[in-house]
Amino acid sequence: MNKIKTLTAALAVVASASAHALLPPIDPVAGYGGASFNFSCLVGCDDTPAVGSQLYLQVLHDIDASNGVDPNVYFKFFNMVGVQSSVEQVSIDGMDGFTKLTGSGTNFVEANSPNPKNLPGGNTASPAFVEDFTYEAVSNNGLGFNGKPAAGINAAGETMEFYKAADYNAVIAAMASGDLRFGLHVIAFANGESATYLNNPVPVPEPETWAMLAAGLGLLGARAWHRRKA
Repeated sequence: MNKIKTLTAALAVVASASAHALLPPIDPVAGYGGASFNFSCLVGCDDTPAVGSQLYLQVLHDIDASNGVDPNVYFKFFNMVGVQSSVEQVSIDGMDGFTKLTGSGTNFVEANSPNPKNLPGGNTASPAFVEDFTYEAVSNNGLGFNGKPAAGINAAGETMEFYKAADYNAVIAAMASGDLRFGLHVIAFANGESATYLNNPVPVPEPETWAMLAAGLGLLGARAWHRRKA
């Protein structure tokens, strides 16, 4: 494959990735920064549509400008719905003791008594997913009421959020090593099936990063084309 075809293929990949980069960018105001992660299917993958690219976790750090420390790390979950689905459970392996915030359009409660609720299929992960903390969506109408997604994160404008006093860099390092994992149980697919997802350990670029990458590759492609024509 020549350089022009290679660059064209690269641009196609970037364009495809950009199509999934629907996540609201991290808000840089008030000292917040962070990273975004998407998810990969663990169980139920053959019976449900692939939705890993529409499930996101933003890990945000609240920097105290007066001393530069991270008093809290915030965890914010999105379902940028393209395929009908509802995140009804969030489980954590590797950390506990979180404080829940009021999410947008969702109602989650702790499911930790006497033990954290199991993540369906979590024991099939390598290593097995061990629940240290779980939040569960409250559903007033049961699962898939009248064929609609159950209460949970099931619309692009909805979020589920919690926070913990922790060091942001240590959290990101623990996610990269697999010592800290987040599992989602996703229900209310159109066919009535469900699936379990685990976060990917590597952050995904923000939309503006994809745009800059695409622009850079486009410039390289143009230069290569002009050289070929010369």
